[in-house]
Amino acid sequence: MHVRKTRPKKIKTLGHGDLGMRVTTLICKNGCKNIDGSPVIKNPEILSDIIAPETNYAYDVEVFVGIERFLNNLQREEIKKKLKKKYGIAASVSEISVLARR
Repeated sequence: MHVRKTRPKKIKTLGHGDLGMRVTTLICKNGCKNIDGSPVIKNPEILSDIIAPETNYAYDVEVFVGIERFLNNLQREEIKKKLKKKYGIAASVSEISVLARR
């Protein structure tokens, strides 16, 4: 496998705050192809254990937002203030909506 690209990624977690990391994507050096003809590409597996695809918030933030929204019946603005005050995580009201739906 060869390095295809390396990119920065920032994620937000309750336990560790803001994390900055570099994500390295690998590609088969021999030109290997999947069944559909696309190149064989390997993404870091550990990243999927921490965050959902296409998001910058860890699963623990999603769980926190869901519990506050649906079990504690807090409004999105209240959750936003609680995230900022307790964990230092700045999230918009629309981001909180998306996290609650997940």
